[in-house]
Amino acid sequence: MAEYYTAYMAERAADSLKEQQTLCVSAAQGEMALRVTKDGCSESECLKSNHEEGDTRMYVHARVAAENGADHIVISSPDTDVLVLPASYQCK
Repeated sequence: MAEYYTAYMAERAADSLKEQQTLCVSAAQGEMALRVTKDGCSESECLKSNHEEGDTRMYVHARVAAENGADHIVISSPDTDVLVLPASYQCK
């Protein structure tokens, strides 16, 4: 499913993005990772990861986005783990 979604977003997402927006999408563990902008799509080595769980993988993407100048990052999920993970790192 992740591979299908990645291919779908690579093909269609650029049309709906604004000029300054970047969409980061990755397929299955260790597989293709893409950066999609208004100008097109390119593979991204820095987004590849070996995280099996999507909960932690979201934060890998958020960190890469922050390191590349993102000033707003929104992670939205009904999963409690997604809320608890960053809180646990703040306590260390």
